[in-house]
Amino acid sequence: MTVARLSVSTRSGRVRIHAEGDELRVPNRTVTTDADGSAVVQTSHEAVDLVCPAGCDMVIGSQSGRVEVTGRCGSVTVATSSGRVSIEAATAADVRTTDGRVDIGAGDGVVCCATKSGRVTVERAG
Repeated sequence: MTVARLSVSTRSGRVRIHAEGDELRVPNRTVTTDADGSAVVQTSHEAVDLVCPAGCDMVIGSQSGRVEVTGRCGSVTVATSSGRVSIEAATAADVRTTDGRVDIGAGDGVVCCATKSGRVTVERAG
């Protein structure tokens, strides 16, 4: 499945996304399509592992659990209550967490991070 935007939500459980190639691959998960054409993956208490197209924009929501995004992504937005967030490379990033460490490797554009408790590291931004 080819997709330009991805939405992932879970209550708890690790979210691991790798951006490469040009197809969305989501093993053992149901993928629906939102009104705007976004691919949507939702779980309640299970880990999510998927591969999305390089350059894909994504929105990730989690109440608790680690979020790891590797590869070259488009715009990445993450909102979580607790859990470490790491993004290897994105055109832009907006990460908000209540309790958790945030690590961003490279952001070509605007990088915004907010946490009440946790260290924030941005290696390179716009």
